[in-house]
Amino acid sequence: MVGVAGFELATYWSQTSCATRLRYTPNGRDCTQPRCDRAPCHACRAKSGIIDDARSRGMERDLMNHVAHLRLRAAPSLRRRLIAGAAALIVTPAFVRGALAQATRRLTPAQTEGPFYPVVLPDDSDADLLANGKLKYLQGQPAWLEGSLTDVAGKPVSGGTIEIWQCDQQGHYHHPGDGGRADPAFQGFGRASVGADGTYRFRTLRPAHYEGRTPHIHVKVKLARRELLTTQLYVQDDPHNPQDALWRRLNAADRAALTRPFEPVADGVRARFDLVVQA
Repeated sequence: MVGVAGFELATYWSQTSCATRLRYTPNGRDCTQPRCDRAPCHACRAKSGIIDDARSRGMERDLMNHVAHLRLRAAPSLRRRLIAGAAALIVTPAFVRGALAQATRRLTPAQTEGPFYPVVLPDDSDADLLANGKLKYLQGQPAWLEGSLTDVAGKPVSGGTIEIWQCDQQGHYHHPGDGGRADPAFQGFGRASVGADGTYRFRTLRPAHYEGRTPHIHVKVKLARRELLTTQLYVQDDPHNPQDALWRRLNAADRAALTRPFEPVADGVRARFDLVVQA
């Protein structure tokens, strides 16, 4: 109510003549109080000694009558403006409303690359990590990882590349820092090109736990020579999450963005991981 009254008072003050304004200002002068905006503030009236007298009360009644009159005059035009605005929203094309909603898309949170990004990319680095050349990886639980890559306005980042890398079921990476103990049948690293519709898809392994880390998949997004994002994907409701230092550091919104359910399907499990980048 204070805000509305202040707005109405300012409206009244701006629409009255100088003579009328001076009639309501102590000592016939504009108000000198900071942020008073020339209104008859209590500070000025107190200084002039008329804050409690009958003349002051009469001025306030007169002022409120003017405000009420302005409110009645403005009400029909205000209603017309509100109705016009609602009608404009109703007739706005659906694709425009969709674009406005998409403009608020939140960037996917970044996380550390970790120590096991491949030193040398494998000869077989396609989107199927369960087949390394002619070898087939049969351990663990097969998984589909799919999603979309868009910018903050919801536009597909066509031509982008998604890279993922992860440990095998025994917790080992294809990396010299892990002693070269990874199963040779597990590709461990893969790339997928983003289509014109912004979608990508991998065939991989539901991430495995190893000492010190909860199950996770490393993800990197590139566009030509630019690196747009490096992050990690986690498994929703995995019991190891609360013990993982990197997962615990995430705030609630970032956890929700990076922690996805791996849901059962006929040939394993499936997770959807939509990525939003500043392209």
